[in-house]
Amino acid sequence: MRSGEIAFLGAVAAFLVGFCALGLFHYDYSLSLMRFPLLAAGFTLLVVAVQLVTLSRSACEGPQGNQRATVLPRGSRFTQVAGLLSVLPLVFLCGFPAGLALYLFGYLKVAGESWTVSLAVAVASLLLSYGLFIQVIGVPLPIRPAWWPA
Repeated sequence: MRSGEIAFLGAVAAFLVGFCALGLFHYDYSLSLMRFPLLAAGFTLLVVAVQLVTLSRSACEGPQGNQRATVLPRGSRFTQVAGLLSVLPLVFLCGFPAGLALYLFGYLKVAGESWTVSLAVAVASLLLSYGLFIQVIGVPLPIRPAWWPA
């Protein structure tokens, strides 16, 4: 198995479990409010489990044909996981909608996207998370940073 793929899948699983636990235990959201996020997280965790099984089976069979195993330098795995987890301090410092938008903007710029595409995706994320989920649907996402006085 490729450890970079396993690390990514593990980070996705930890992120989902962490944010669902945060909603249930820290913010005290009711189970009726958390029904959709828990179902979405459960489905995604199921997909992660299937992907892990698929990776383990393909590792047992070995490379096929002209496929070469890509070996990443040791530092780049840490950088990839740190890049994925950098959304957490941004959400803590800026609140959920702004932190997610900043994360997407930074991630896309680092990935080599143009300013236009990066900014458009960040603005779309901000409009979707704040406009649709908070204003229209009324999901009580943390708008203010956690350190901001209430």
